[in-house]
Amino acid sequence: MISDRSVIVGVLLVFVISGQLVAQPPYDLRPPAEFEAHEGMIIGWLYLGSYGASADTMWARAVEAIGEVGTAYVAVRSSGAISYITNFLQSLSISLDNVEFIATGTMVSVWVRDYGTGFAYREDGTRVVVEGGYEQAFPQYIANLWGLEHYHVPLSLQGGNYMSDGSSEIAISSAPVGNPTIWQQTVRSYYDLPLHMLPPLQDEPCGHIDMYARFVAPRKVVLSQYDSPYYNNNMDLAAAEFEARGYEVHRVLTPPVISTMIPEDAMADPSLLHLPPGSKAPTGGLWDVFRTYTNGIQCNGCYLLPVYNHEYDQQAIDVFQAALPDHEIIPINCNQIIQYGGALHCTSSDIPPTAPARPGHLTITAVGDDAVLTWTGSPIGVSEYHVFRRAAPLGFQEHLDEYVASASGTSWTDSGVLSGCATVVYQVLAVSTNGVRSVLSSRSGGSSFDLSTTF
Repeated sequence: MISDRSVIVGVLLVFVISGQLVAQPPYDLRPPAEFEAHEGMIIGWLYLGSYGASADTMWARAVEAIGEVGTAYVAVRSSGAISYITNFLQSLSISLDNVEFIATGTMVSVWVRDYGTGFAYREDGTRVVVEGGYEQAFPQYIANLWGLEHYHVPLSLQGGNYMSDGSSEIAISSAPVGNPTIWQQTVRSYYDLPLHMLPPLQDEPCGHIDMYARFVAPRKVVLSQYDSPYYNNNMDLAAAEFEARGYEVHRVLTPPVISTMIPEDAMADPSLLHLPPGSKAPTGGLWDVFRTYTNGIQCNGCYLLPVYNHEYDQQAIDVFQAALPDHEIIPINCNQIIQYGGALHCTSSDIPPTAPARPGHLTITAVGDDAVLTWTGSPIGVSEYHVFRRAAPLGFQEHLDEYVASASGTSWTDSGVLSGCATVVYQVLAVSTNGVRSVLSSRSGGSSFDLSTTF
């Protein structure tokens, strides 16, 4: 049974953006989590020397690490930058086998996470571009380059202030949100996932969630912790909220906030600083620097961890290794770029595979009050499955998501769940031996049923 709301939000409304016809997203989108499989990553570099030699080395090491597990797409502002960056990579003995360049004047800054290309999957596995950023030209360029559909969310849904666990919720910091009710309703309309708003990191200029939190696995999050109560109070509140929602929370002790003079080039060109749209760089004086360990890159079994030559670096390595025991933790020095307000995550954008690795449709049968789930054709190398249940007594207007099982086989029984529920939705995630998570099934194709019509 299709709800009235499903019909309404399934209608495509068209916007004119930068001379392009850009549609609102359809109803059936699923935003992949960053811990799922990747084709590769976009790295926003602009040109050699844009942020100094130390930052160039940071990007080079990121390109090297990503090239070992996928394709590193280096985004530059003009084709003239390609030879300089190529020579620099070769001088560090970095292979170019899995490195490709994207040269386009649509890049407005290195902060491609915020305005850059966001991807989502249609229910049939089709990969599309979805963005809610403040610069639509670059996502449109990428969509055209790869022949993908391009959709626009009519919210300033900046990539750094957005994270999905792929199956049960989207989390953002409440700092840049003007009307929480509209945000929650709009995001839910497109993704059919509840939107969870967290307390912001106190005084952090961009207000984005990636400066202090990261989903690293199904129902598992790493969250910053500060020595200073002034900064840590909101982090404790966020940790309590995640724990109340059934998440396993790992806290990473984070270096103290420091103040430094804003670089003169950043004052002259505010796009160099990592700031939300409409913000103006201070005309002079001190600028607070928030060194963060959660602002890294997770890609195909490795985590590129920002480090700062600080005494807390080693415990950060230990925390992420404990949270991701099947991942390689790769420390990369980010002391230079963090002075501008962001680190590796802020200057990168995820590229999921053309089609997600998933078996045939999930099938559900009812046996009394039990729901029996079966799925077939599992990908090679899967070590276990995670099952998520969404019980929606009022259709899709309210969501009660729950991680309900971990199974090693391809079938599972949810006992007694059908008693008193109007609609039940399931989703199954596969966990590969290298730690990569892939969503195997979603709402349609038999993964949901309405008791009023099915039984």
